[in-house]
Amino acid sequence: MRDVTARVAVLASGAGTNLQALLDDPVVGPWVVLVISDRTRARALDRARSRSVEAVYVDPAAFGDRAAFDHALVEMLRDRAIDLVALAGPGGRRSYRRRLHHASDAALDHHPALAERTDGRG
Repeated sequence: MRDVTARVAVLASGAGTNLQALLDDPVVGPWVVLVISDRTRARALDRARSRSVEAVYVDPAAFGDRAAFDHALVEMLRDRAIDLVALAGPGGRRSYRRRLHHASDAALDHHPALAERTDGRG
């Protein structure tokens, strides 16, 4: 088994069951340092806080347009020196993927439904 030595951020929008799997993983879990959600009541934020992981709600409505929201998200990742971003929920995957290529060399879509809907092409 290979060790993970990267600062990991997880973008989640719902219950956070995929996030929980990452947090529970003995290799990946210790490296999760940030969870971001665009939903104020996302249970994923509570799961992060319960593990002393920084949990941030980013309200898309607080920004003038999508480009400003995207910029804020990318800056948040850069400011925290994130090495790997995991997309751990169904909400916003495609838009997250588009904006993340500017912020990180590595993004992982952890949600299995995407592969099923796109024949594995993401």
